Amino acid sequence: DPNHHLYQGGLGANDREWVFRAQGAVDLPWDLKAIGILSFETGRPWRESARVRLNQGNVTVPLEPYHGDKRMEDRTNIDLGLMRRFPLGDRAGLNIDLQVMNLLNDDGHYYWSGLGRYPTQPTPGTYFMPRRLALRVSVDF
Repeated sequence: DPNHHLYQGGLGANDREWVFRAQGAVDLPWDLKAIGILSFETGRPWRESARVRLNQGNVTVPLEPYHGDKRMEDRTNIDLGLMRRFPLGDRAGLNIDLQVMNLLNDDGHYYWSGLGRYPTQPTPGTYFMPRRLALRVSVDF
């Protein structure tokens, strides 16, 4: 079945040419811990598709196989964090984390949308979350 997405014998929707991830943590003075995460991914392949009405209902039908010549943008993401643990007695502790996520503010998109009933030019959908600062407070015991 050429319209079936499993075991299609070629590229899949999430196949990337390159993926690189690195993370590290370092202990700092004053019981602080710094954490960094780097993630680089080449773009995911995409293909033209169309919504078709069948007796069983509407389905999305691929109009071409994934060749790898149509790809979404590459993505580079850097997350940084700073953490401190405050002891609460002998076994418990209060953790306070400050995290900056998507430091480069990469505004790429993860999926295409806008597929109509007939072949249309897809439009970006499901964008990456913008740069943000998060404060996390937790208790361990």
